[in-house]
Amino acid sequence: MKRSVMENFIYYRLLGYVVTICTHLANFAVVTSRLQQKLPTNPELTIFLNLQYRYLTVWTAVFQLTYAIVGLVCDTLTVIGKNSPRLKTIRESSNKYFSAIVLPYTVLVFTLFWPIYFYDKPLVFPPKGNMIISCTSNIIFHAFILPVVVWELIFQRKTTNVSHKQNCLYIFLMYVTYNSALFYTRYGDYGVWPYLVLKVLEGTIFFPLFFLYILIVLYVGYFTQWRIKSTVWERRDKSCIKQS
Repeated sequence: MKRSVMENFIYYRLLGYVVTICTHLANFAVVTSRLQQKLPTNPELTIFLNLQYRYLTVWTAVFQLTYAIVGLVCDTLTVIGKNSPRLKTIRESSNKYFSAIVLPYTVLVFTLFWPIYFYDKPLVFPPKGNMIISCTSNIIFHAFILPVVVWELIFQRKTTNVSHKQNCLYIFLMYVTYNSALFYTRYGDYGVWPYLVLKVLEGTIFFPLFFLYILIVLYVGYFTQWRIKSTVWERRDKSCIKQS
C-alpha cells in the first residue's frame, strides 16, 4: 500500500507540471501578442520591450517553467519505467534548483510585489503596463506562482542529504546575478531602473536596506520550506503506515 500511495503523488506532480507549463506559456504568448499589437501605435512601450527580461517577475516565471519541464520529463520517464542513474542525478539537481532558486524567488516576488502594488502601483508596475499586462496576466505573474510552489511542496519526493550551505550559496549567487542585471540596466545600457521603487529609494539609506531586506526574505523563504516539508513528510509517512 505504501508504494501505491507514493505512486499516486507522481500523478499529482505531473498534473501540477502540466498546468504550470500551459499557464506560463499561454501567459507569455498573450503578453507578447498584446505588446506586438500595441507597439506600432504606442512607441513609448519600447522601453517595456527592452526591459521585459530585466524584471524579476519574468525571471521567476522562467524558473518555474524550466523546473516544471524537467519535472514533467523525469516523472513521465519514471511512470513508463525508464528509470536510470542519470535520471536520478537530474532529479536530484532539479530538487536543489527548486529548493534554492524556484521557491525562494517565488516567495520574494509574491511577498514584495503585492504590498508595494497596493501601496503605490507605479512603483512596481511598468508604465503603460495595463496596455500589455491584463488583470489575469498580472495575477498569473504575481499570485498564481505561489500555489505552484505550494503544490510542489506537498507532493514533492522526500529528499535526504541536503546541503544547506550549498543551497544558500546558490541563493546568494542568483541574488548577485540578478542585482548585476539591475545595476547594468541602470548604469550600463538603458540608464533606468526596471522598477520605479529603486529610483525613488536611490540616494537614501533605504536603498541598501531594500536590498538587504530582499536577501533576508530569500533566506527566510528557503529555511521556512524545510519546516513545511518536514511536517508534510511526517504526515505522509504516518498515512503510508496506516494504509500498509
